[in-house]
Amino acid sequence: MMKIALKIFLLFLLTDTVAQYNTSELTRKFSEYSAQWPNRKIHLIFNQDKFSPGDTVYFKGYFLSEDLSGVAGNQVIDLHLVNSSGNSVLHLKFSTTDGVGKNQLVIPPSLPQGFYVVTAYSSWMLNFDPSFFFKKRIAVVDKNGLTLQSDQKIRAAVEGGRLINGLKNKVIIHADANSVVQIIDSSGANVGHTLTDSTGIGIIHLLPSESNSYFAQRIGDDNKANLPAVQRDGLGISVSRSANGSTKFNLTPTATVRGKELSAIATSRGKVFYHHSFSAESGGIELLIPRENIPEGVARLSILDRNGELLANREFYSEGTVRANVQVNVEKKYFHPRERVSFEISLADEKGQPVEGEFSISAISRDLQVLGIQNSLADELLVQSCLKEPYTIDRHDSTWIFKLNDVLIFNTEEIPWNQILMGKVPKPAHTLSNFIQMKGKVSLLDSSVKKLPDGMDILFYLQRTGIRYQTTVDRGQVWLAVPALTGEDEMLYLGEDRYYVNEQPHGEEVPGLKIDWEKTTPKFQAAPLFKETEKPDPYASFAAKNKLINKSYGFYLAKASPPPRTITSNELVSGDVNINVQEYTLFPTMADLIKEVIQFLQHRRIGERDRVLASLTEDMSLQSTGDPLYIIDGVATKNTSFFLSLRPSELLSVKVVISAKKLKPLGMLGKNGIVMVTTKKGNAREPLDNSKLVQGLNSVVDFTTHSYADNSSAHLPDFRSTVLWEPSLKTSKDGKAKIDFYASDNLGGLNVRIDGITAQGVPFSREVTLHVVNEFKK
Repeated sequence: MMKIALKIFLLFLLTDTVAQYNTSELTRKFSEYSAQWPNRKIHLIFNQDKFSPGDTVYFKGYFLSEDLSGVAGNQVIDLHLVNSSGNSVLHLKFSTTDGVGKNQLVIPPSLPQGFYVVTAYSSWMLNFDPSFFFKKRIAVVDKNGLTLQSDQKIRAAVEGGRLINGLKNKVIIHADANSVVQIIDSSGANVGHTLTDSTGIGIIHLLPSESNSYFAQRIGDDNKANLPAVQRDGLGISVSRSANGSTKFNLTPTATVRGKELSAIATSRGKVFYHHSFSAESGGIELLIPRENIPEGVARLSILDRNGELLANREFYSEGTVRANVQVNVEKKYFHPRERVSFEISLADEKGQPVEGEFSISAISRDLQVLGIQNSLADELLVQSCLKEPYTIDRHDSTWIFKLNDVLIFNTEEIPWNQILMGKVPKPAHTLSNFIQMKGKVSLLDSSVKKLPDGMDILFYLQRTGIRYQTTVDRGQVWLAVPALTGEDEMLYLGEDRYYVNEQPHGEEVPGLKIDWEKTTPKFQAAPLFKETEKPDPYASFAAKNKLINKSYGFYLAKASPPPRTITSNELVSGDVNINVQEYTLFPTMADLIKEVIQFLQHRRIGERDRVLASLTEDMSLQSTGDPLYIIDGVATKNTSFFLSLRPSELLSVKVVISAKKLKPLGMLGKNGIVMVTTKKGNAREPLDNSKLVQGLNSVVDFTTHSYADNSSAHLPDFRSTVLWEPSLKTSKDGKAKIDFYASDNLGGLNVRIDGITAQGVPFSREVTLHVVNEFKK
């Protein structure tokens, strides 16, 4: 009896000490979590949305915090062009400064036509689900048009994230447009069906039983989507809107939840904007969140009990009350080819007061692009960035908010309240980075050497930029962090095992190092499948004709040549021994040249290995660990075999550096001496090892504007799909900005689009259609 009583007492004590959380405590802990795990986002704006192989895609990049302010400093962004198999066919890096950047990518001329997804993310975003990376579908057309092909997938989600026994649950299903979908139970019985709309969305209300399981299915198709397991108890939740645009939630508790003290927490942009404590009544609860309380965009309501257990959650769209209004003041809308187009942009807040802002502007030939319904910048930043799948908001549809709220049911990603309240939120594995970062496993090419020395130093040297970076191998791994260099560079790395003799530091070079670099590329969302139409695509035809015209008139686009090497033998260090090889007898091998001509160098054969040693000054010889560094036609290498394979008859000069004054500042790079070789052709090098290439930032190429003020190019045709692309414009303090450009020779509609963000972090967009005609209408 004593044991039973003790167990009852301990159980009571344990139950009584379960943490109790009020609304203030929940708010505080969420704020701490958001500070540790801010949800930053990337958005790209393109000059157009349809391209042809060989085209240049210009884009502006935003990297923003949750309040839509720019992420401070310089940040490196990865961009991939992903095909319908989910594979990256093009990869580049670009940077943003205080949240804004610009760059471009070139569609490979050999790229097959189809739909592709431009995917962009930062190192920080690798901490999150890749589904929330920036994704934008573009079309690449070469001949015929493209149409989307059904992927035959069916998805289903439950409002509130839970199926609750005995309560009517709203189930939203996504399948092909205008298809009949149903919910079946474990016996195969149909318990509800509906017809999906033009966007593929269908809604079924289900009264589930705890003893059953349920599936969504397209009638006539065997593919199924599992619905969540039915819970015995819980809290039903549904969302609607009041007449003034506020959001209304109806909560229906089951018996075990009734009478409990609950907390409602509404979060948006990483902050708690609304919280309320209430008692769960048997007749249901109605919560009204005024639109003034929540900023515009996607928000989330979480309902928790006093123990911190999440009972229901629901994402919803808040209209907010803060606005940015942009007006385009243009004197006329019809222009002749090559006529100057001028207009003024006015930017104001919801009260009509002028505000400052930065924006991009594009003008494209309307007939050549896919200019259907498009999301505004606000829709992209405040809605699409919160969704896993592409979604277009049609604001001309009076029911667009209701449809969007239904789509948000698919976003059942829950805030990890349990981890937050228990203090078990993990630390992010990835940080923001303004460096090019690489991580690799170090091994030895010589298989007879079984063990890599512990604590080995590695020096990295970048050939083009001359950057040096020294680090230590840790448990066979090495990390390389390089400043955000531009373009591609080639690395040389040296390894050295350190030890001490009589408290004096010594080292021994570790030859034959190999580094297998870890690939951090995440799994990408594949581009949609497509079918070719029977009709030629207008843009593909235009692009093909334009290439012929440009070729006929000699408009060859010069391919960007790689930048010249910035590190040459003379710039690195001058030689202590300088030999003009052609002044001597032309010996057949480098070994003979070393023996007979080159002072302070010795060639030895040790076992099966050739060695070259430099005769260094006494203080340097104590630090020497191996063969010298060779700089052959400006390219540094430690490959003695390659150096010895050179033919003296093909050389112009050899220089040897042995003085401590010149070598010591170079550290590991110069501690064994330096041999500099110049060949007659000037291009001798060992075979390129792709694993030693470092991909830096993509160089920025500005969009070429055309001016016809002086009529200097009147004889040259001008057919461009994008007539204007300015990614970095600003309004003045009075909210004004003036735009000038010249129309091209294309006749027809010219779509002008403006996208930007005010200094207060409010996005704005505006579109205006102008017309280029031969004759004005009377």
